[in-house]
Amino acid sequence: MILTEEISNKIYDILEDIGASPNMRDSFVHTHVNDEHQYEWRFMGLLGYGGKFWNEWSYIDNKYKWRVSCYSEDENPKREKIIQETNYKLLLLSNETNGK
Repeated sequence: MILTEEISNKIYDILEDIGASPNMRDSFVHTHVNDEHQYEWRFMGLLGYGGKFWNEWSYIDNKYKWRVSCYSEDENPKREKIIQETNYKLLLLSNETNGK
């Protein structure tokens, strides 16, 4: 799903809150604004090397959904909490920007 520049920046604000490098913002925004097949982005941060943002189609909900995850072997209570809180922020942003 192609994202607008504004939405891509808002998503990256959330990712920076969990340790994504500010130096990768321009690349993230450019990619998600121009590549309709971009469905995952490794940002690492507090989620370790496997920290990823997902922009993927949900066949259950019949819409695109945004979420973050990490490698299962890197999961721990602290990271699970970060993932849960971040996914909630992404859900709120998605609901707020639906249709843009």
